[in-house]
Amino acid sequence: MKKHMNQKDFDKWLEIAEEKNDDYFDLIDQVLPIFSEFIKKSTHKSTWFALAGLHTHLFTLKNGTIVLARDNNIYSAKVLYRIFLEHWLKGNYIWTRYTRENSDVVGEEYKNSSMNEALSYVESVKCATKLSGNEEVYSDAWESFCNDHPNIKDLDKNKISKNAKKFKYRNMIKFLIDNEAPGSEWMPIILPEYSELSSFVHGGPDASTEYASELYVKQYDEYRGMIRFQLNICKTFSISIFGLMLKDLSADDKKSVALIIDKLKDEEEFLD
Repeated sequence: MKKHMNQKDFDKWLEIAEEKNDDYFDLIDQVLPIFSEFIKKSTHKSTWFALAGLHTHLFTLKNGTIVLARDNNIYSAKVLYRIFLEHWLKGNYIWTRYTRENSDVVGEEYKNSSMNEALSYVESVKCATKLSGNEEVYSDAWESFCNDHPNIKDLDKNKISKNAKKFKYRNMIKFLIDNEAPGSEWMPIILPEYSELSSFVHGGPDASTEYASELYVKQYDEYRGMIRFQLNICKTFSISIFGLMLKDLSADDKKSVALIIDKLKDEEEFLD
């Protein structure tokens, strides 16, 4: 029978993980001013804003998982980990397409994918109106929404749906594997794990069953696995996007960023 990590050993491990995480942040913090100026001058702003946003979100989600592990909240940690995986897939997908296309198309497509969410909102408004019978309240909500999204009435639903499908996780995974993208070797592992974790996000019965069996049994192994993976993924993603902008930097900025990248690369994989 496998011996699982106990809380005492995990707490010691987590202290080391938090130190590694602080070191990682200190390195990233040195690049951010250059990164910010780079984006402002880029001719592919949509793509770079997408990469910067996902980079930030990955870092935030990773930190959130560490906090939840410290509080021993395994259910919430798994929900957050599932969200982390989706952000990573999108970031990797955008990065991979951008390196191959060298245009702002993927960034624009990512930005426009929000219109699919807008259409979902429209449908929810219609549904809520029918359920409540309060036409006035929901007509006001619709008017307000149209003011914020003036092009909503002219949207082509088929075009929006086709664009949104590119960012479905199965399609992104297939693209990454087909293009042998960095990290694609993990996709066969991520795909079933992603689906399993969906039960925690959506309140599925499997989540309750697994949660009950894991509690005080293997949750510390789960925390360690999630945090270790997130630390390594965040580091790799940082190296990927910072390396991608090197060719367009000034000599001094290139030297500074290259130094940080080398330091990140010199770090062994976190917490093996």
